[in-house]
Formats: sequence, C-alpha cells, structure tokens
Amino acid sequence: MNEVIKVVAQYLYVPVILGALLFAVIFYRKRLIELGLATLFIGGLSYLLSKVGAQLISDPRPFIQTGIAPLIPGALDNGFPSDHTLLVAAVGGILFYFNWKAGLVVWFLALLIGLARVYAGVHHLLDIAGSLVIVLAVTALFILGRQLWQKNGLSRRTSQANQGASEPR
Repeated sequence: MNEVIKVVAQYLYVPVILGALLFAVIFYRKRLIELGLATLFIGGLSYLLSKVGAQLISDPRPFIQTGIAPLIPGALDNGFPSDHTLLVAAVGGILFYFNWKAGLVVWFLALLIGLARVYAGVHHLLDIAGSLVIVLAVTALFILGRQLWQKNGLSRRTSQANQGASEPR
C-alpha cells in the first residue's frame, strides 16, 4: 500500500498533465488560442497567488514538525501551498473551462495526489486545501471574465448591427 501512495504522491502528476495536454490538443485544437489564454491566466495567476499565499501562511512540513521521516523526499521549505496539487488542479481548471467532466476528473486526481502527499508526510491538509481553493477561485474568475467579455462583445456587435439596420440608406 505504501508503494502505491509513494507513486501517487511523487509521480502521478506527470501522466495526468501529459494526458490532459493530449486530450486538449486532440479535442480542442481548433481553440488553441483560447486554450493558451486559459493556460496563461489560470496557470499564471494560480502560481502568483500561491507565492503570495506562501508569504502569508507559514506551514512547516509535517516531517519538520514531528521529526518522523516522510515516505517520499520532501523539501525543507514552507509546505503551503502544495505545488503538486496546485499544478494538477490548474490543469483541471483549464480543462474545466472546455469540458467540465474532464476538468472534474483532473480535479479529483489533484485531490488524490494531495491526499497521498499528506499520507506520505510531506504536506498538511491546509496545504492541499490552499492549492485547491486558489485554483478554484482563479478558474471561477477566468470563466466569469470570459462570459462577461463574450456577452459584451456580442452585445456590441448586435447593437451595431441593429443600428445599421434601422438607419435609412
């Protein structure tokens, strides 16, 4: 059992990210610019907010606090937030924008990875929850922003078309 936890905690993020990238390219290649925009916004802002959060919240890793050796190697830095969880959750957020079912699957995998890292003794639940909250908030902001932008863009085009149609030629 511990061997499975070690693999999930340490390495599962790699195939999840590669699989999500392959999924996105196969099914959404006609929307690569939008995919890039979502990646830059969700990934970039999540990363920046995680750095701010790390400055605001000090959460020494469990093995530093307890002296109990972790199942996997862990950095001797602040554990908040979990980088592994944040990265996979950000990929889930990007996918959620395009396909909510695929996004939920990846978010579930981010949670699984995070919980495995807690079990392995390299993070606290706070670190995992922090990563998920950051990404969920940024994803919601991106989706809301895109909806407002599309609504305003469409309403401008519609009103311009209506004005043009009502004016005498």
